[in-house]
Amino acid sequence: MICRLIECLGESHSIESLVESLDATLSSVDCSNQSTSELIHTTIEAILNKTSSFKEPSPKKRKISEDSVTISKQQHRQQQIPEKSAFDILKAQAAATKIEPRQVYLTKDTIETHLPCQLFHDWLPKPESNELLQFLMKDASKPDTQWSINKYFINERETLSSHKSALFTSIPMDEFKHTFQGGDTTGIPYSPLLQAVSEKVDDFVTGKVREKGVRLRTAVSRKNTSTSGRWNGNFCIANEYLHGKQITGFHADSLAYIGPRPVIVSLSLGATRTFRVRKIKGVTVRNVPNAISSTNSDTTYSIKLPHGSLLIMYPPMQELYKHEIGPERNFAGHPISGLARYNLTFRMYRPEFSMPPFCKCNIRTDLKPVFKRSSTLDAQQEKEEEEKYYYACVKGRGGQLGCGFFEWLSMKPVYD
Repeated sequence: MICRLIECLGESHSIESLVESLDATLSSVDCSNQSTSELIHTTIEAILNKTSSFKEPSPKKRKISEDSVTISKQQHRQQQIPEKSAFDILKAQAAATKIEPRQVYLTKDTIETHLPCQLFHDWLPKPESNELLQFLMKDASKPDTQWSINKYFINERETLSSHKSALFTSIPMDEFKHTFQGGDTTGIPYSPLLQAVSEKVDDFVTGKVREKGVRLRTAVSRKNTSTSGRWNGNFCIANEYLHGKQITGFHADSLAYIGPRPVIVSLSLGATRTFRVRKIKGVTVRNVPNAISSTNSDTTYSIKLPHGSLLIMYPPMQELYKHEIGPERNFAGHPISGLARYNLTFRMYRPEFSMPPFCKCNIRTDLKPVFKRSSTLDAQQEKEEEEKYYYACVKGRGGQLGCGFFEWLSMKPVYD
């Protein structure tokens, strides 16, 4: 009733006028046989009945009043509910302890401490580097060039690369069998210039492999590289990046046609771009240097690759890491190519891996590694089976595009 009185009197009635109304009304009310509460009730009711200013609250005022009551009830309920559930608390703790991505910049002197790589600046003398750069620029721009945009399958979606590539080889065409992402690829024969550079790369890398005693033994090839064996970069993939927006995303090089634990060599020409590397999450492997096995997957390593530099990626680089040439705005160009960068990635073609099985899509499969250890294996089994490889459909597991083909690599070739 008091609320009704306040609503009816509104802001136009002062405290003084309200007191006067109460006094005048009280004097005319019969006070006998009434308790105090009844007397107050009777007095207020009399004011409401006779006041000329009485009006029903407007819809707007009534709405505001109802909203105020609703808000008060909600606030009351919120006070009874805990501020955070157990799940919210755990989620907040996980976010607080999350390791932020870490950027580490490496040089030719520090790269070997963190990654299974070596970098050599000015490896190819400037006259030869410039000549090779000009050859690649001319070859990539010919009207009938075999340089092309590559097609990839990522998460069962078809996508195109942002840059052009080409494949060169010293292997006779009738002996060279190669597919990429399910499509047949034709190799371009090495030119005399490219053949000379390739032989120089072969000699240098063979010496480094022997010097470092690179372990190439796997579950499918238990014989180490012999000291008399030679590494032979008998085919290479050339890439053209015309500007900072042409990139290649994080990936590991395909093991099809080159087999497990490959040595891959990259020769950079033209503009200086940044080569970035990070460890693949969830993989483990034994018998590798501590600096490699303990690398955090949230760390990204960045390395500048200048004109004429040679980068050697030793095993297990392709099994444990992914690498990319990411987008860049400010980087050093080259007097001949401007902002364009070219690189040649030399690989050793192994005939025993030249015929990957066909999947259900009727295309050649890709060879991939598994570096996990089962808790059910004893020590000897674990040592022998710590590294496995399998063939899989290049399109995916069969959710949308792929067929889900899977087959363990069972052959036991010898790499020497």
